[in-house]
Amino acid sequence: MPLISIVIPVYNVERYVSLCLDSLRAQTFSDIEIICVVDGALDRSESVVRMHEALDARVRVISKENGGVSSARNAGIRAASGKYIMFVDPDDCLDKNACKVVFDTFQKTDAEVVTFGAQCLPAFDGNVWLAKCLSTRDVVYDGFDPALLFEENSHPYIWRSAVKKELLLRESIFFNEAIRFGEDEVFHFLLYPLSKKTVLISDCLYYYRVIRDDSLMSSVAHDRILKVKRHLKIASAIFADWKQRGLLDKYPEHMLDWLLEFVLFDIHCVQIFEDREGCGLRDELNEASDALLTLVFDVAPELRDAGLSMGGIDSKIVVSMQESREKGVSWRCTKELADGFAKRLAGSKAYYKQKLGDRLAAFKRALKGVLPLPASSMQEYMMENVERERIERELSDSLQLLQIEYDSKFGLKAAGFEGR
Repeated sequence: MPLISIVIPVYNVERYVSLCLDSLRAQTFSDIEIICVVDGALDRSESVVRMHEALDARVRVISKENGGVSSARNAGIRAASGKYIMFVDPDDCLDKNACKVVFDTFQKTDAEVVTFGAQCLPAFDGNVWLAKCLSTRDVVYDGFDPALLFEENSHPYIWRSAVKKELLLRESIFFNEAIRFGEDEVFHFLLYPLSKKTVLISDCLYYYRVIRDDSLMSSVAHDRILKVKRHLKIASAIFADWKQRGLLDKYPEHMLDWLLEFVLFDIHCVQIFEDREGCGLRDELNEASDALLTLVFDVAPELRDAGLSMGGIDSKIVVSMQESREKGVSWRCTKELADGFAKRLAGSKAYYKQKLGDRLAAFKRALKGVLPLPASSMQEYMMENVERERIERELSDSLQLLQIEYDSKFGLKAAGFEGR
């Protein structure tokens, strides 16, 4: 029986999944099983993982009808025979020492959850928020402290957390299959409060491939309103879980702050777009605002009560919501409320520093459009292109080397990945 089970949901990732599996098969800690759950893939992803399965007895392939990433991960959890479970996305990679570091941490600390650091691939495609989010400090939490969720850089990505399988079975923790976006966040909001011991380590063990979406977006406003809708659905699922587990009434102030930070600024941004440009989102904006009020006043009234008693900007926001509800009109997040909440989150000094930084950044972007590119920037641009080409070559080489290894062992060409 392997000590670590690594679960990979596989769907239309034939370009990436071989390199991912290369990184898992090359782990310095070898007592692992690699569970590839093929979730109704329409490309040659299954052929790739089947070739790896034929070459390495630690690779297991499960095929199922398409049900989404949560469904695939749940199938992997149920099939896992290891004492510990790790999650890897098929377009990402693990550091070769990841499993060893994770296992050693479990052994030394007797933790039920170990969360580690990660970095973007390529590093320059990340951003300040993502870099901070993926950076974890070294700290041990005995039981649950709200700081684990609300102060640490500990979520939302589940591939940064390894879990003792016993915890998942004991508490019946699985991915919510009704959530298509943000399922990691819902999972973490159950995982951490129910873990008897959680250890965060600063080791960077995961390489997160930043795949830029080249499709044409309709507008920033449309993207923001879609984000709000998704975040409200995520919040609704988390509140339902916390109510069922008796957690919501223990930490209502923290949850109100988290909810407001999760949706408030995007709602305010869409309101500004709608007021200035009339981008046709009035109905969707009103629908999102009404859904937020439903969450605070009907689904989780503990948040309303906490907000009214907290004082300061939180109380002002909840009172404003309550007044809109009593009048039967959609709630509007004013600039005063948005700025007040941002200032409270960051502190006045940091808030004004950020404001100044944003204006300077906008000024620099404007200058870039009219001034010639300096030599240093051109050099940086060329180096980035070289790195992108190296990463692309790595993907292609992985498929070709897989074909060579397969042919060498079985003496036939099964999938024909040469030159791709």
